[in-house]
Amino acid sequence: MEWPLRVVTRSKRRRRRAGRRLPDGSGPAAKGASRPFFYGRWDEAAQAHATVGVSERHQAAREGYFAGATIDVPATRAALAKLTAPVLLYAGEADPVVTPAAVREAAPLFSDATVAVPPGAAHFPWIDDPAAFAAAVGSFLSRPPVQP
Repeated sequence: MEWPLRVVTRSKRRRRRAGRRLPDGSGPAAKGASRPFFYGRWDEAAQAHATVGVSERHQAAREGYFAGATIDVPATRAALAKLTAPVLLYAGEADPVVTPAAVREAAPLFSDATVAVPPGAAHFPWIDDPAAFAAAVGSFLSRPPVQP
């Protein structure tokens, strides 16, 4: 499985494309037009969330997220396998970035992973269905600890 490497590669490509302008002059504006696809529903809450963090002051964080990152896939897999804490992998059913299939593929990398895929949610499941998100995370966090 090449999951960690694929995420970095895809992210770098997206960053490069995000700054390009199309021949008609659109570029970052076209990127903004895709925002509804990251939500399970495009209501007022989703639209308000989509505008947060779009300002110039967040540009450095967006550009630096994977800056200088070199992922050693075998070392990453080995480290994840040694992790003894329970892990919740939560991906919206309609998430175009971190798909449910990718999350299910990543789950065996952890010794104790729980996969949750809320129906109708996309990349921001806490916006799409806050109650379902809170219930899933609350249930996961309230599990009794597993004794080794």
